[in-house]
This record gives sequence, structure tokens and C-alpha cells, in this order.
Amino acid sequence: RGPLTRAQIKTLMADKRAAAAAAPGPKAEKPQGKAKDARPGVPPDLTEHFVLRDGGVPRGSTLVYRPALLGRARLHYVQARQDVDEWTEVTVLAPLGRGGERVAADPWAADATAVYGAEAPDLDTEPEDGANWAKLPTSAAQAKSYKTWERVLKSYLYREHPMPFYRCRALKVWSEPGEVEGDFKARVAQLGREHRDLQVEKLKRKYEPKIARMQERIRKADQAVEREEDQYSQARTSSWISMAGTVLGALFGRKVLSKGNVSKAGTAARSAGRASQQKADIDRAKADAKERREDLVELEEQFQTDLDALQEKLDPSRYEVEAAPIRPRKSDIAADPVTLAWTPWVIDEAGIATPAFRTP
Repeated sequence: RGPLTRAQIKTLMADKRAAAAAAPGPKAEKPQGKAKDARPGVPPDLTEHFVLRDGGVPRGSTLVYRPALLGRARLHYVQARQDVDEWTEVTVLAPLGRGGERVAADPWAADATAVYGAEAPDLDTEPEDGANWAKLPTSAAQAKSYKTWERVLKSYLYREHPMPFYRCRALKVWSEPGEVEGDFKARVAQLGREHRDLQVEKLKRKYEPKIARMQERIRKADQAVEREEDQYSQARTSSWISMAGTVLGALFGRKVLSKGNVSKAGTAARSAGRASQQKADIDRAKADAKERREDLVELEEQFQTDLDALQEKLDPSRYEVEAAPIRPRKSDIAADPVTLAWTPWVIDEAGIATPAFRTP
């Protein structure tokens, strides 16, 4: 009718085991464990669980059950600033030693304590047959001890099981619930690039009108040069014409020093003076245009300097990510009664013990 439970298998095999025991055969093998390896007795009011073995037991190795404390709790993480309101279920296994050692005041603080999330180990109500057993500490055989360990468990979870969170102070951004550090760093880098691009765009908008005004001044300075050159050309032509008229009048006129010739000579001289003045105006206009261009180059160099400094300052790789864990709300920690759990271990021929159950 489907997969059988361990108890159902034992019921089906009971008759065959009895027949095998009654039949004559070779001398029975020596039991795997001595008397000290027998299953420890516990009070009837003490709940026991047996962690299911994950994997086989190689030839020549021994399966041994070691005692541990089993705790289950629900943790509530609240952080209004980051809009965090999360409930998490955890399962905790704290080893109680392997030779009946005295239990510490805070057994959950042991280095070998395992904290599980959604992937908690599977449990059974019965142990496997033929296994050896480690000693059980005296306090672990007393039901009253488990009340104390339950209170200690709450303090341990508050202290040692915060929800991982990360933040980047420079960008004022936090990680999302469940977001691992690597993903958060990648998101910070992307936000950093976006922030850098936005600041670069602001810098460009700051300099654009300045550069536009400088370019307009250069355009007007160039126009002034063209205008002065045109006026100089006209003045020079007029001067030549006036001068030529004066010379011709003097050569072919009736009176060299006539009033008309003197007037024309004065006009020619004034035209030559205006042409000379226009030449000076051209030089001044060109100098002004050159100065405007130099101002533009200086402004563009300043923009590039500011841009390089901004990009270096806002380089996404410079943003630091730091851990900012959120502790569970102490008043909301809801723990189930702590129970005794037996964890399976495989000990090979060299005496090396390996956990035969799933660890986080």
C-alpha cells in the first residue's frame, strides 16, 4: 500500500527473525557494542527524537547515536526603516558530547551547534537496530533541565541568529530580505553606475551654457574681425583712389597747388589714415578672438578636470558594502519545548567519526 514505515517493517519481519533465531547455525557474532554502548534509559516523560541517517554505513564501520538537544523556534524580524517584517522558522541541534560530559550552562553556544532553516533534518520516533550509543549526560536525563535550556535557546537565537542584511552608506541603500551579499554588491554597482551617470549629466548641464556663451563670443569676435577686414579693404581702396586722383590732378591739372588739388590731397591723406586705423582695428579684433578661444580651451579643460574627478569619486568599485544584521524581536521569539535528539554518526575502522545526517 505504498512506502512502509520502520515500525511496519519490523512487524512484517518479526516472524522471520524469530525463525532465524531458533534455527541452528554458526556461532553468533559478537555484539557490535559492549554494555557501555547500550541505549541509555530516559524518563518516560522525556520526548526523544532520532535524526534519520543520510547515507550508508560502509563495511567495517559502526553506526553510533550521539545525544543532542533539539530546539525549534519562530523568529520575528522587524525593521521599519527598511520595511522588513519577516517570520522565520529555525531548527537547532546542539551536541551534548560523546562520552557523557557535563553539559555547559549554554549548550547552544557550542561550535558544533547546527542551525537549520527550511531544510531541517528528518526525524523518526524509533532508532535503527544494531546501533551503538554514546553516554547521556546526567542532566540530559532530567526533564527539568529542558525548561532551562529552552530559555537559554531564546537568548542564543536573539544573540547569534540575526537576519543577514547589508547596506551601502554612500548610496543610502539596504539589501532586501533574503538577498545574499554577492547579489547586493552587484546591485550596488549598478546603482553606483546610474548615480555616476546622473551626476555626470548634471555636470554637463552646468557647463553647457558657459561653453555656449563662450562659443557665441568667439562667433561675434570672428564677425568683428571680418567686419574690420572689410572696412580696412574699403578704406584702403578709397585711399588708393583718392591718392591716385590727387597725383593725376597734380600732374595734368593747370595749377599744381590749386585749391582743388590741395583738397584732394587732404582727402587722400585722411583716407590713408583711416586705412591705417582700420588695420589696427583688425589686429585688436583678432587679438580679442584669440583670447576668446583661449578662454574656451581653458573652460573645456576645467570641465574635463571636474569630470575626471567626479568619475573617480563616483567609481562604482569604490562603494563599500557593510554587514548590518537585524536581530529578531526578543519578545516575539516563540520556541517549542526542547527535546532530546539522537544524531547518527559513522565511525570507521580508524576511529574517525563522520556525521551520517544532513548538516546546514
